[in-house]
Amino acid sequence: MISKKVAEDQLEIFFESYEIEVESMPDVVRNVIETCQNKLITAIIKGRLEITKEDGNLRIKQNLHEHSGDATEIIYGKLNGSAKASMKDNMSNNEKLYALMGSLSGLTVNAIKKLEGLDHSTMENLGLVFLQI
Repeated sequence: MISKKVAEDQLEIFFESYEIEVESMPDVVRNVIETCQNKLITAIIKGRLEITKEDGNLRIKQNLHEHSGDATEIIYGKLNGSAKASMKDNMSNNEKLYALMGSLSGLTVNAIKKLEGLDHSTMENLGLVFLQI
């Protein structure tokens, strides 16, 4: 396990890369994002999530613990127009989250939906932050 300080620093790389300013968000959104931050810090400490910057590029890797089959990790790419366009106006918030995370990871929505337990929770908390960008 890594220290809480190292985990906070990793999460800060993510927030700085997308210029996410939690303090400027409306109260309801800020409360959700702060909860996600705490859960993501725990995920980093426990080895379920790694956030690094390599050659100036953000790298977010989710280490799967409840995986089935050959997949042991998910690498999430950079947020772009294609990922945002995967979310349709008529989708529910959960459907938007799954579409976005599927697009960012190169996985299908069904593959994202099949994540279980802590793997699902980690993806969902990361996705909630991505939805605010």
